[in-house]
Amino acid sequence: MIPLTEAQQGLWAQGILGPEAARAFHLAYTVEMRGPYDHAAMKRALKAVTARHEALRTSLQDDGSSQVIAREG
Repeated sequence: MIPLTEAQQGLWAQGILGPEAARAFHLAYTVEMRGPYDHAAMKRALKAVTARHEALRTSLQDDGSSQVIAREG
């Protein structure tokens, strides 16, 4: 387990205050795709991106004490 940075501690604190406070850090946007959708290709692409970026595999402990980075795959 890895200790949280000061910035992560702040985000964790926002998260426990409730959904309204946590939403302050959410960015929403829409992507319109045209043409045939290949579910398997999208799944492979998302797995590849997740495998390359630890931030997408990182979660915080419920008590805010540390972060855990899931294994690739």
